[in-house]
Amino acid sequence: MRLDRDAAVKGLARLGDSINVALEAIRLAVVEMARAVRLVTVERGLDPRDFTLMAFGGAGPQFAPYIAEELGIGSVIVPPEPGAFSALAC
Repeated sequence: MRLDRDAAVKGLARLGDSINVALEAIRLAVVEMARAVRLVTVERGLDPRDFTLMAFGGAGPQFAPYIAEELGIGSVIVPPEPGAFSALAC
């Protein structure tokens, strides 16, 4: 399934508006999550572009496309029911 980037941006902007959080704050969160991914890849000599990002948890799929873009990762996997996937520790 292909994600429509514009639709995702509009959805996150509405989310941000509804809880009075600026889109810039969401962008900062993405940058910080990407930094965490770098800690377990680049600093260990691995290139994140060589991997697929797995999105799970309650909000993981909302942020995964942006994290992947930030890191230059070309694909994202979102399992069915990502919150349950996370809870099961799969």
